[in-house]
Amino acid sequence: MQACALEVSTAKGIGAVARSFVAFCGALDVPLAFRAAVIQLWLVDYCRQGWCARSLDGRLSALRRFARTRRAPFPAFGSDDWDDIKDTVRACLHKNACDHHNMTLA
Repeated sequence: MQACALEVSTAKGIGAVARSFVAFCGALDVPLAFRAAVIQLWLVDYCRQGWCARSLDGRLSALRRFARTRRAPFPAFGSDDWDDIKDTVRACLHKNACDHHNMTLA
């Protein structure tokens, strides 16, 4: 029922992120579970494919909502697993900032 309260575009975005994560887990041949190590690999893979690291926080939010709809555990805010995930996001942002396509010249 929660999805009914969401805007259509938000629900579509969550669905796209969910399909991406499910496909990634399938490609790795790992069960669909929201473990920190798998989430980190998924985020890094997203950036390696050329997508912008600035969208990672939004993708994490969408993935958390997807996990909630499945009543599946997700790393809690402030936990060691969550801190590891956020460290990965920061590393991707730092790496992405060095990309010459995203540089701002003074």
